[in-house]
Amino acid sequence: MTNKESPPIAEGKTEKPTLGNMLREAREKQGMTQQQVASKLRLRVSSVQALETDSVEKGVSITFSKGYVRLYGKLLGLQVEPLLRAFEQLHAENEQPAKLQSFSRRVAREANDSRWNMVTYVIVALVIGSVVLWWLDQSDFSFTSAINANNAQVAAQPDVSDSDSQTNEVALTAVDLQDDAELNDTEVDANLDDASEQISSAQQVLEDDVRSNIASPITESTSIQQPDEQVLQEQAVSAEITETAETVAPRALQYSPFDTSLPFKVNEDGTVDMVFTFSDDCWVSVKDANGEVVAIGVKVKGRVMEVSGLPPLEVILGAPGAVDIDFGGEQIDMSQFPVTRTANFQLPLQGE
Repeated sequence: MTNKESPPIAEGKTEKPTLGNMLREAREKQGMTQQQVASKLRLRVSSVQALETDSVEKGVSITFSKGYVRLYGKLLGLQVEPLLRAFEQLHAENEQPAKLQSFSRRVAREANDSRWNMVTYVIVALVIGSVVLWWLDQSDFSFTSAINANNAQVAAQPDVSDSDSQTNEVALTAVDLQDDAELNDTEVDANLDDASEQISSAQQVLEDDVRSNIASPITESTSIQQPDEQVLQEQAVSAEITETAETVAPRALQYSPFDTSLPFKVNEDGTVDMVFTFSDDCWVSVKDANGEVVAIGVKVKGRVMEVSGLPPLEVILGAPGAVDIDFGGEQIDMSQFPVTRTANFQLPLQGE
């Protein structure tokens, strides 16, 4: 019988536990399973498994995975800061693409909008061209119809061999046409005379009103003061500068990414990453500080929505009791909103 001895461990060389090992050991000490942790944090079991294996779940950014580490540490009663530092050291090389994810989505959306705008312009041009062609066809049809009617009338007249009779008929037709033209000219002249009289009457009434307003005495309470020319110039320059600043200058960031006193994390471009977890169907609307719609519509039960926007953000929830919000790594207390009423609030909450 032989004894198998394990190889000796070199003195002074102790393996440093990783972030995943620390989370797994703390969970096992408390007697919880990965499924129980996922239910309490409202996450997928695959997300908990990824954290305990020091990896990032496919389709989840580094920023949101860091937020999951914060929630996991708080649940286990561990110190959060050492866990976050270990996570940052482990995934430092993958952080930059996550920051560019929101910008890439915006560029793709703008390109898609440009293509749709081009399609819209082409459709409008085709509609206008069709209307113009239809109008030209109608005009040609009316002119052709008049010529055909005239030819038919001439063809319907009986043939007369006597050349003198034909000459007399042509002369009578010419006289009738001339009389009709003179009658039309008379009607046009009468209409023009009536319009001229109406315009003259309106001008006379307007002049009478102006003379009466000028002749009316000015009361003592009325004060006419000529504005100072220099003041007017300064006001014009100020208005022009204000209008230019409002049109050209971007909106100032209200929260600095370098402010360590904030309870939530701000990205370098001033935006904040958010995670909305829905335990039931809920209608949601999220707009950033520039009025841009970040998210809107009905989200189904079990949905985990990851968005980012420039704070402060306007949030409307149809069923606030069915939503958990992680705002820049900070868990929002939703118990302050009545579950039977629509919640309308800003993130960050007042006082943060």
